[in-house]
Amino acid sequence: MVSRTRTNIRLSDACDRYLERIKNEGQSDASQYTARYALSRFRKAVATRREPNPLVHTITPEMMDDYCYGPDGIRRDVQAVSFNRYRSVLKVFFEYALLMRWTDVNPMESITRARPDMPKKRLYLNAGELITLLDHASNPVERIACSLGMNTGMRGNDIRHLTVFDASLAGGVIQTEIRKTRKLDVKPITMELHWELVKWLNIYAEYMGLSDRGELPGEWLLVPSYRNAAPRERQQRVHLRPLQVHTNPWRMVQRPLERMGYPTKGEGFHTLRRSSARALFESLRSAGEGRDHALMVVKEFLNHSSVVQTEHYLGLNQERAIRDTLLKDRPFLSALAEQEQARVNDEKRA
Repeated sequence: MVSRTRTNIRLSDACDRYLERIKNEGQSDASQYTARYALSRFRKAVATRREPNPLVHTITPEMMDDYCYGPDGIRRDVQAVSFNRYRSVLKVFFEYALLMRWTDVNPMESITRARPDMPKKRLYLNAGELITLLDHASNPVERIACSLGMNTGMRGNDIRHLTVFDASLAGGVIQTEIRKTRKLDVKPITMELHWELVKWLNIYAEYMGLSDRGELPGEWLLVPSYRNAAPRERQQRVHLRPLQVHTNPWRMVQRPLERMGYPTKGEGFHTLRRSSARALFESLRSAGEGRDHALMVVKEFLNHSSVVQTEHYLGLNQERAIRDTLLKDRPFLSALAEQEQARVNDEKRA
């Protein structure tokens, strides 16, 4: 049997070949997106000035260990769930590279799965705090972005891709593509959001030199990217870029949160999303709705696929609450022993 020689191939070409392969295999859009993001992040990390696009076979286990666990490794920046997802992508990618004879070893063999992180305490804002947040926005773009987040429950990635056409004030709805699931949805516009949109679209038109909000092109982004004006430019606080999406949309939430005195690390549109969802759930429960029905309504508000996901997202756990009620500051084994002894005595008397 004649052994095949190794094929020299650059990392970028290998990644493109692999992504094309999983696409042709029919893997889901979510799996393809995760693989594309994980490989893109890896390519940027291993690129150097001397070798911006290394050959696949030159990537060693030591390099992968440093990429994952080094001083600037990804494990320091991401939670265990995300790390294990990236690890899985890279492991399968190098298995494919080994099969294609692009490398002689799988450098991911020594990289083990990360243990689950300790539960992180989430920031929840009540309805009053959400309203107050709007007053701490530094400009109209931040304000409308936060208003959209708290009134619709949309993710930041969906909000930053909304267009003027998507928001129908006359119809009272916002149509959106949920980019995580590739599904279309039509969200109702609340009364508060309606007036925020009216005010914002008037400002938008004024900033762009238009006489009326009706002249705004439908393809322009509803929440455009912007840059702050120079100190000498007093007439306009921000310069809008109506066709350029935000690269870091979470900062539009973190800045007003910081002004309110809240911690901002790891916070963003998901903070608004889960806070408004929790407020909706508590409102439904206060109105006499059953727990299961309230969860179903909030599930649709968040566009979740299951109630279990919604329950976890809201920080609710019925069984844990029952456990805490039964055990905290109460007798446990001694009470069970007394119950068992009482049962035995009843059997003897019978």
